[in-house]
Amino acid sequence: MTPQAILEAIAALPSEGRAHLLARLRQLYGVDLDAPPRRLLDSVPGLETGAPEARDFTETVWNGPVGYLVVFDGGSHGDPGVGYGAYIIFDADGSGQLVRRDFRRPMTGPEAEYYTLLAALGDLLNRLGAAAARTSIKVLSDSTPLVSQVSGQAETPEPGLRELRDQARSELRRFKHYRLVHQPREDILQILGR
Repeated sequence: MTPQAILEAIAALPSEGRAHLLARLRQLYGVDLDAPPRRLLDSVPGLETGAPEARDFTETVWNGPVGYLVVFDGGSHGDPGVGYGAYIIFDADGSGQLVRRDFRRPMTGPEAEYYTLLAALGDLLNRLGAAAARTSIKVLSDSTPLVSQVSGQAETPEPGLRELRDQARSELRRFKHYRLVHQPREDILQILGR
């Protein structure tokens, strides 16, 4: 993700969070903060009919325009411990609302990551209904294992995680296109205001 894209993604943050993140971006990337702002996401693609095609999850790199950006993080207090997560679904105008989840049961950190992803995808699918099949999304995660497992680039060692991975793949197949991208943890936490 480019510095400009990060700046666009934080447009919906509260002013104090935005100020902190902009200072960090300036330090890391030398971002020109005086440049005119651009939209958070590319324009929503034209509405086309038809169901989403089945995809080989080793081919998840798709660089077309997206209608929604999903940013999420999950974890547990202990490992295993009580699971929690948070996500924001940004629309094409850059607006989004933080959703926090407490899973209230013991789970590992990786399980909490998957449950948070599934909650975010389920939320977006419920919002879109049948339009999901005509909508392209981008999903940002700081979990290298999750991104690698869902995209088919790495094995999923535990049976419970394989089931969650398969559920995530099934939900992603309901969208026209998706892009699943690893993002540094610091960036995810700043976007989520943690």
